[in-house]
Amino acid sequence: EQLHRGLSKAQWAGRMEMVSGSPPVVLDGAHNPAGMAVLARALDEGFSFRRLIVVFGVLNDKDYRSMLQKIGRLASVLVLTRPPEDRSRAPEDLVIPARTLCNRVLLEPDPARAIEMALSEAGPGDLVCVTGSLYLVGQAKAILDPRVRDDYQQE
Repeated sequence: EQLHRGLSKAQWAGRMEMVSGSPPVVLDGAHNPAGMAVLARALDEGFSFRRLIVVFGVLNDKDYRSMLQKIGRLASVLVLTRPPEDRSRAPEDLVIPARTLCNRVLLEPDPARAIEMALSEAGPGDLVCVTGSLYLVGQAKAILDPRVRDDYQQE
């Protein structure tokens, strides 16, 4: 019983992590097709939103097409960006497959500006999700969570 109670309260940073605000933001480091499938199912079944705005960035060695197919079917807006890592894929490489899945595809290589863009796109009832790379989620957390931002600035 104690184990069950403890696990029910456990949190895993960067996995279905909610950042409070308006609009609400979900951070999830899904970085492969299986993780993206779980994220898409969790968003579809566990959240209520008018529109889903996804900030997506991925590393070169990942199956980005399959990942985009999983999340793109839910997205009203896809904001493509580049995770802060040398091995990241250029967002320009993602545009053509993204446009087959989502009518509104925006390109912003800088992750901070991509997150700003997603937040400005969101209206009442919308949900923003940052995903595709743990590097991207880490940067988003530093931007969106004042406690993390303050820790980064002190280093």
